[in-house]
Amino acid sequence: MKTELVVGRLIIAAFAVSCTFAQQPDPSAFVGMVRQAQERSQARDWRTAVPLWEKVVAANPYMAWNWYPLAIAQYNAGEYRKAAASYEKSLDLGAGRLSVIALDVARSYARLIDKEVTLRWIARSLQLGLRSRDRFRDDEAFAFLRSDPQYTKLAAEVDTAKMSRTDGWRHDLSFLASEIKRMHYRPFHKVTEASFDSEVRKLNAEIPQLADEQIVTRLMRLMEPIGDGHTGIFPGFIRTWRSAPIQLEIFEEGLYIIGADPKYRDIVGTQITRIGENTTDFVIKSVAPIISKDSEQGVVRSVVDFIRYPALLRGLGLLPQAQNLTLTVQDANGKTRDTIIPAVEIDNRHSRIDGHPTWVTVHGSAPTPAPLYLKNRRTNYWFERLPNSKTVYFQFNLVVNAQTESLNVFLERFFKFIDDNDVDKLIIDMRWNNGGNTTLMRPLVNGLIAR
Repeated sequence: MKTELVVGRLIIAAFAVSCTFAQQPDPSAFVGMVRQAQERSQARDWRTAVPLWEKVVAANPYMAWNWYPLAIAQYNAGEYRKAAASYEKSLDLGAGRLSVIALDVARSYARLIDKEVTLRWIARSLQLGLRSRDRFRDDEAFAFLRSDPQYTKLAAEVDTAKMSRTDGWRHDLSFLASEIKRMHYRPFHKVTEASFDSEVRKLNAEIPQLADEQIVTRLMRLMEPIGDGHTGIFPGFIRTWRSAPIQLEIFEEGLYIIGADPKYRDIVGTQITRIGENTTDFVIKSVAPIISKDSEQGVVRSVVDFIRYPALLRGLGLLPQAQNLTLTVQDANGKTRDTIIPAVEIDNRHSRIDGHPTWVTVHGSAPTPAPLYLKNRRTNYWFERLPNSKTVYFQFNLVVNAQTESLNVFLERFFKFIDDNDVDKLIIDMRWNNGGNTTLMRPLVNGLIAR
């Protein structure tokens, strides 16, 4: 993340009632000073913002989020040595994600062409769990280090052109294992380190005999025991894998096709009874152990997406090839037939939750209007008042700012509607919510508490 783009994360914490002021200034004057500093930072008027943030820090030097915007302003004003010191202070006080702040310190020293200190702070950032080395590999501030062997090691840069297939996979396996240990806050609370290392050694030895799809599914299986839904390999991330253009869902009655490319409209609404030569129950049980998840509900949520990839099923020995998904389907009258669906590249309009906007769906073909919970699932957030009631329905699908309206602006409009109307009940429907940036949630939580 470029330092200039962090402006939106400025303060608000500085308004906390519990602040301890060095000279006990008038609270309203302090809030006004903070607002003025924030406005100058948002306007990217860094030269003016620096002295304003310096006054804020002088008034309350104990708040981490006073030091961080000061550092941002100093950096963008070209005061790199002062910025480094302010970033270090915010790091000591615990502002934000520590690994990112450590990299901010490194970037400040990089602008001073201080090689040794820059390298030391990059290493510190990695020790604190920096999620992606691309943050400094792609940053021009560090360009002067790119020929340095120590930097190359920190950046984990390798010349893959000189590697054999086996050496390449073994390098990837080794790097993956080390990154899990470096980045995960508690990688071995559900699996022992000895067991994890044993599986790594076993896979390392077997790589020459395995097909690529088998290696990938073994890597997925290796990561699943770590035990959380964010530590894993997901089929959509593998650029060479293609998927069948269908959308699946598990119901009490079984596995169903609920959407598909229009060319397969005749199987939309049918139940899948076999995948290849295997029953759907057997396939689901076979795929479950490679799905990284927080709980068993994660299997129900993700297996319907994993099954769409023939390469994954081939890697598990469930299909003999990786080009087609072969299915046996049964319609509402009990009639069964076999169908072959070639795997294709699907554009980025596809959603794991909502399929593709051009696909035919069961609910879209129904003779009655779609129920409320199926409306506008591609909209990050929306609300409406239920007819003839004092209830507001709020569907919250993604914790990400929409291009047309930020979440904060939306929430202002949302709570104004509630305040201006006779509302007794609020329904917040998050069943389709696929996550996002939880730092955006505070205005929602505070607004609910206030009401």
